[in-house]
Order: sequence, then structure tokens, then C-alpha cells
Amino acid sequence: MTVDFVCSVCIVAVVASGLVAYLVRRWLRGRTRSERVARIGGSFLFPTELMEASYWASRPVVGFCVLLHISADMLTWMSLPFAAGSALGFATRHFGVGAFFGILSAVCDLVDGMLAREQGTASDAGEVLDAALDRYGEFFILAGLLFFYRSEPMAFVLVLLATLGSFMISYSTAKAEALGVPPPRGAMRRHERSIYLFAGATFVPFLAPWLERDDRLPRGLPALLAIFVIALVSNVSAVRRFMAIARSVRQLVGAGRAANAAAITVALMPVQPLAPIVGDGGPVNS
Repeated sequence: MTVDFVCSVCIVAVVASGLVAYLVRRWLRGRTRSERVARIGGSFLFPTELMEASYWASRPVVGFCVLLHISADMLTWMSLPFAAGSALGFATRHFGVGAFFGILSAVCDLVDGMLAREQGTASDAGEVLDAALDRYGEFFILAGLLFFYRSEPMAFVLVLLATLGSFMISYSTAKAEALGVPPPRGAMRRHERSIYLFAGATFVPFLAPWLERDDRLPRGLPALLAIFVIALVSNVSAVRRFMAIARSVRQLVGAGRAANAAAITVALMPVQPLAPIVGDGGPVNS
């Protein structure tokens, strides 16, 4: 039994246990509700209730971090070496190890914000740090896959396209916020990319003994299929998001011009003198 297989079994066992626990909780008390999930919104790739289940399953991790006096910034920094471990696993053909460390990095990324709100330490500086390390961590992981597929042109191009789509989606969100318009919702955001990539990598050790008997099939086929989905959906989603941002900006500019025109019209209107009101005590200006 290889270390990759053990890592994949551990991932499946933890995910299955969390899902069963949530289903029991849902049966007893109904589905959970999260303000943050409602604000982020789900997609056809990752429905809202699955997001709520993920947040609910992460609550014990938040409590554990509070107990150990682990800060949100510490978790944010911890995500980076886990991402590097994932990259090293993928680069050396250890897909189970890569998925294991990648999921640890994703959990840190999920929990750090929850922990900051729990501890009352949420800040703009923390969000900047989180966003920056997210980009570095994602680059590490994709760079590991690029290194692994360096001698397979089609697979290499797929990983490059997945990298492009991933960073363009993140950039579209930042651009929308900089322009003062709401970031559009769309598919294949960071949490969805992580789920699909690490799910595909998790199944490589299970299926490799059968799939890799055929030399015509690429190595790590389940992970490569996940990369294909990420590459396709993320780039389509990025284009749609930029189109939505452009529409919002045009509407904002149009509304601003209309407001300015109305203000100018009001300012240029002639001022009518007020007529005196005559009463019993003489003229009184109203």
C-alpha cells in the first residue's frame, strides 16, 4: 500500500464522515444557514447547500484554533507551506500526497476568515494578506502540475489554460472592486477550483493500476480531466465576468451622467421671485 493510496483513503474517509454528519444534522435540525455563503452564492458546479455543509463542518476546526490561540494570520501563512507540499507531491507523481496537502491548504484558506470573525480580528490588512497568499499558493500547486506534465504537450497546455483562467477570475473580482461595481457571480471560483482539482487527484491512486496499463492514456487521468474542466469553465466564466463588469460600469457611468445633467438643469433654471402674502398684519414673506 503506497503513501498516495493512504492519503487518498484518508481524504475520502474524512469527507464521507463530514457529509454523513451533516446529513444527520440536517435530518434532525434542518439545513444550516450562513450569511457569508448567502453573500458569496453557489453555482451549478458547487451548490449553496454544499457550501453551507462545508462551513458547518469547518466550525470544529475554528473552535480548535481558538482553544490553541492560533490567530487567523497564522492560518493564512500556514496555507503557503501546505500548498508548496502539494506542488511537490504533484511534481513527483504523488497525486494522493498532492491532494492531501492541497486540501490542508484549502482548509486553512477557508477557516482563516471564519477564525478572524470569531476572534474579532478581521481587517482589510488581513484580507490583503489572504488574497496575496492565495495567489502564491495556487501558483505553487499549478506549477507543480506544469512540472509533472512538462513532457506531455497537450496536458501541459491544459494546465497553462487552467492557470490563466484561475488568475483571470481572481483579477476580474479585483477589477470590479476597484471600479466600484459588485463583483459578478460565476462558476469556478477558488473554492470550486480547489474542490475539482483535489477530487480528481484523490482518485488517481485508486484508478491508476487500471488506467495506466494502457500507454495511450495520459498519466494521472482523473486529475487531468479535472484540469480540463477547470481550464474550460474558468476561462468561459472569466470572459462572462468581464462582460458583466463592463455592462455594470457603463450603467454606472450612464447613471452618473444623468445625475450630473439633472443637477446642471436644476442649477440653470431661472429663480422665480417669491410673491408677498398679504394678511391682516401687512405683507409677510413666506
